[in-house]
Amino acid sequence: KIAGLTVDPTVELLGEKTVRLTTSAQVSGTTYTVKVSNIKDTATVANTIVADSPKDFVAFAPQTGGLRVDTWLGITTGNTVDDLTGDPRYTAETPDETGYVASMDSRNFYPNDTHEAYGGRMSGWIVPTETGDYNFFLRSDDAGRLYLSIDDKAENAQPIAEGGSGVFEEPGVNSKTSEALPLVAGHRYAIYALWKEGTGTDYCQIAWRKTTDTTPASALFGIEGKYLQALGAPGDLTPPQVAITSPASGSILDSGAKVNLTAGPTAAGSKSISKVEFYQFTTKVGEATAAPYTTAISGLADGVYTFTAVATDSATLKTTSAAVNVSIGGPKEQVVLFDFADNMQWSYNNSGADLGTAWRSPNYNDSAWGKGLQPLGENNDKSEKIPVRTFVSRFNADGVHYTTLYVRGHFNFSGTSTAGVKLALSHEVDDGAVFYLNGVEISRFGLAVGASYDFSTLFADHEANEVVGPIDVPAASLLPGDNVFAAEIHQVSTGSSDIVFGAQLAATVPLVPATTKVLAFNDDKLWTYNNTGADLGTAWRAANYNDSAWPKALQPLGENNDKSEVIPARTFVSRFNADGVHYTTLYVRGHFTFPGTTTAGAKLSLIHQIDDGAVFYLNGVEINRFGLAAGAPYDFSTLFADHEASALVGPIDISTASLALGDNVFAAEIHQVSTGSSDIMFGAELTATTYGHAAVPKPVLAAPTVVGGTITIKWSNGGTLYSAPSLDGTFTTTGNSSGTFSESASGSAKFYRVQQ
Repeated sequence: KIAGLTVDPTVELLGEKTVRLTTSAQVSGTTYTVKVSNIKDTATVANTIVADSPKDFVAFAPQTGGLRVDTWLGITTGNTVDDLTGDPRYTAETPDETGYVASMDSRNFYPNDTHEAYGGRMSGWIVPTETGDYNFFLRSDDAGRLYLSIDDKAENAQPIAEGGSGVFEEPGVNSKTSEALPLVAGHRYAIYALWKEGTGTDYCQIAWRKTTDTTPASALFGIEGKYLQALGAPGDLTPPQVAITSPASGSILDSGAKVNLTAGPTAAGSKSISKVEFYQFTTKVGEATAAPYTTAISGLADGVYTFTAVATDSATLKTTSAAVNVSIGGPKEQVVLFDFADNMQWSYNNSGADLGTAWRSPNYNDSAWGKGLQPLGENNDKSEKIPVRTFVSRFNADGVHYTTLYVRGHFNFSGTSTAGVKLALSHEVDDGAVFYLNGVEISRFGLAVGASYDFSTLFADHEANEVVGPIDVPAASLLPGDNVFAAEIHQVSTGSSDIVFGAQLAATVPLVPATTKVLAFNDDKLWTYNNTGADLGTAWRAANYNDSAWPKALQPLGENNDKSEVIPARTFVSRFNADGVHYTTLYVRGHFTFPGTTTAGAKLSLIHQIDDGAVFYLNGVEINRFGLAAGAPYDFSTLFADHEASALVGPIDISTASLALGDNVFAAEIHQVSTGSSDIMFGAELTATTYGHAAVPKPVLAAPTVVGGTITIKWSNGGTLYSAPSLDGTFTTTGNSSGTFSESASGSAKFYRVQQ
């Protein structure tokens, strides 16, 4: 029974543990309570549920963020929309699969072409944020039809566009694009799209555009979820959350080590997690369908690897986690020099002209070329893995279909040396390409190694629906500072319908360890201490605790009657408080500065001199204990095991999870072994290991020599030689980085310098 509703006495059994109830009309968004009685389990002596066992639920209401998707499988009678609507299961509203999409693109539901002979529907409401006239654009495979209502009632919706595959077409070209329709900001309009798939490629995509928008139709994408609503429970259109919980980003593993990835997903509302997929860049490396969501990866070569996790919930919505980087085979850093999603501006030339080879050079003048973000190009079926951000037509300004698109971009390598650096290229290309770094070819795709080519050469066919790589490419032409990455993208035929360029270049840079004693027995850091014997609880451990009233001293500190400590105490702190009472616990706090630019991969090592026992904290988090069993409870009166300060303990590796950049607080509580102990001592040394780029020796320029009218310049430690007519003149490269340069000594004066 449900208060406020009438429940149909006919109960539909859907499984061993699931039934479907039919009620009278529910009020959208209202919370109801269903009460259940007389349910028995399958025990020999059946157990009966407690009478009127309650469960609350919320009646469906419009939720912003996407549309509902329903599909009906096994429709083999034909490939028209009418074949879908004529199926009795469609009329009965009994779809085989149901979910949601975050944009008006069925690829969010069925991401590939593995489903055949089915019909689909995306339905809900569209809510414009601007008043104006809008065109709607349809593309589908096979047949598709788009309906729009003048209000929020689906039964009032009328077909406004109909057609099939191909690009989004401009208004007036064919029936795939609607007429201009007036919409009012904030109003909800019922909208749904139907499509029927036979075999092969399958999708349904709907875009819209205000009539005042000049974006080419072929550059549009599916309508975003922020304009769409669907009927559902709270949270139904909220994507899941997910993070990789282990290993931590920046972890360093030995060569040949297995990488055990673990993710922590959560679903919104009443939904559950269906699966978590793990990716190494764009390559799927594992999947888990139940907690713990984990996968193991073996056989990885030395290098830096980027992992992500993709969580899918029971409504088919997906979320990708933040990336974590793991270094295998020692400390390394991965630096993304440019990426598919960054804001680096690229220059492109789609004139169709033969630019020869000069355009590849770093100092080529491309100021007159078009500019835009990558990925760039034109992809009619919108199948690219990473969506195009800059539309570049496959036709030049004269309407001629060209064969080769030229692309150039500048990036900065911040390293002081390229020694030991490895480069990895990933690309999204349709169809083929040759890639250059500072004018030197580093990779080609769709053309045999060593094969000759020019601006008219047709390359092998390839669609941009996958990212290729990462591919190891030579780093010999990489320079510290400014670099130029160039690519020429070639079509497979003179009538190819797509051309796409997108790329990511990542550098793996070896790191060297550096150790710093952030706390030392003999340093000049002042510590604060409290020997009142009071119970300070736990607040005193926090980094922001106010200890300004505590006495200050150098460590080691305490009282050791037999003077047996390894490192002599520098500050006497009595084992009795100001009232002459022998206390059990001494509290100590000290600040240190972590020297690294990141805590990823950092290590901490502790050596201590304690009498008798202690618990140590870093920024309020326990990192080690001595003289007390792990997990054992304690307070200010707890007595610890006996230990004399005549021996140092450590080094002990401690957790860096609570380590912060910059200022940190190290705290300790030192406990006596008995209420009459004759000694109490604290001393600690903390060493931080960080990783950074290897120091590179500066170039050394030798005195020039002149023999027979020729001047010879020699230098060591790398670098490129530059010359200028005066000290304050413009220095230009001689093009020489070999360490020796000779030229005629005649003519006006010159000044030389070597620059890395």
